[in-house]
Amino acid sequence: MGSTNRFFGVVVLALGFGATALGGCSGAVCEGSSCASAAAGDDGDPGVEGDRAAPTRSLAAGYYHACGIKSDGYATCWGSNDQGQSEVPFTKLKSLAAGYSHTCGIRSDDTAICWGSNLSGEATAPAGTFKAITAGGYHSCGIRTDETVICWGDDAHGESAPPGGKFKAISAGSGFTCGLHADGAATCWGYDGHGELVPPQGRFTALSTGVSHTCAVTTNSTLECWGWDHDGQSTPPVGTYETVAAGWAHTCAMRTNGAPSCWGLADDGRTAPPSGKVRAIASGGSFSCAIKADGTVTCWGAAISGWPTSTTFIGP
Repeated sequence: MGSTNRFFGVVVLALGFGATALGGCSGAVCEGSSCASAAAGDDGDPGVEGDRAAPTRSLAAGYYHACGIKSDGYATCWGSNDQGQSEVPFTKLKSLAAGYSHTCGIRSDDTAICWGSNLSGEATAPAGTFKAITAGGYHSCGIRTDETVICWGDDAHGESAPPGGKFKAISAGSGFTCGLHADGAATCWGYDGHGELVPPQGRFTALSTGVSHTCAVTTNSTLECWGWDHDGQSTPPVGTYETVAAGWAHTCAMRTNGAPSCWGLADDGRTAPPSGKVRAIASGGSFSCAIKADGTVTCWGAAISGWPTSTTFIGP
């Protein structure tokens, strides 16, 4: 939305991730999934939480924190915790989404739970059962099991007033939200300061919103982006992709061969992912994280309190 501090709820997807980076969540929401977040370890390191040292199968990145769901269903978060956004409840989760200062997830019984900042009601999840969830700057949205969308939290620009109809994917940005209808067509609502609400024609399989831009994977595996492009974050390289993850002023995606690719603002190395194949990818404010083939997590970009950058956190 104009201001870069009202961050998005990156919903990340990746191969194995599903749409929440099940096996790899990366800013993209695919086929009804959303980014899964994880429970935080006592010391902020995602690899040390009791006996839960299982490989990560899902990722979610917020502005200053990131989370992952491990293979045992429990989550861990690292990075900023000034609003309690990295203090994951002790419960098994199916998917997660990290926003600016809050995090949301879907429990094993399909009910929603959110924690962290609740300044605008963004962490007050409604009752009911869900297929997907996403966390934005100060709002959150979810796809119910009947495939309709409901949003809660800030609605200053209409970002929490979704259209009717059935959806298979959703991703919340900063003051706006985008989703994929059952037929794969994209639609967006809320703030439109940089073309955020003008998605291209066509059909898509996954999408991810950043602060003021969105990228989506087409049915032929190419990428389309719209919205703010000041730093080239909406100008993806040519190629074919499985998933995409939009950050603040950069975007990352996983190519069909499993290799990560990033573009946009290159400060702090945020567009320089490690070599090798990944199973999932997620982009935050000035960093990104990915799940490697062995299930361990690596991050790059600007270091955030609580976690070292460009380091493998979780053992196989």
